[in-house]
Amino acid sequence: MNFSSDRIALKGTSPYGVIKLRVEGHPEAKNPFWAGLTTWAINGIQLHKGEQTVKVLGTDQWGNLRSQDEIKIKSPATLRRWRSSSLNRPRGMFPTDDV
Repeated sequence: MNFSSDRIALKGTSPYGVIKLRVEGHPEAKNPFWAGLTTWAINGIQLHKGEQTVKVLGTDQWGNLRSQDEIKIKSPATLRRWRSSSLNRPRGMFPTDDV
């Protein structure tokens, strides 16, 4: 998967009995949203530059590993932020412009 953003959200399903999810190596990805007994979403996973593997681990109430899945993600080498002054548009077009 290729992404141009520095953060992603993952959605998926897990087997019955999985009650806790975590993304290995990503402490910022906390508090998954459960949309049912097996359907979940995890937001705010911070990407590193380049190719990486994101691993989601699912455990039961005793902490036993019940499921795991990996995806490979390729993030751009540099993430650019655009400033309004760099856009090709007339000044005064947006309220934040200096008029």
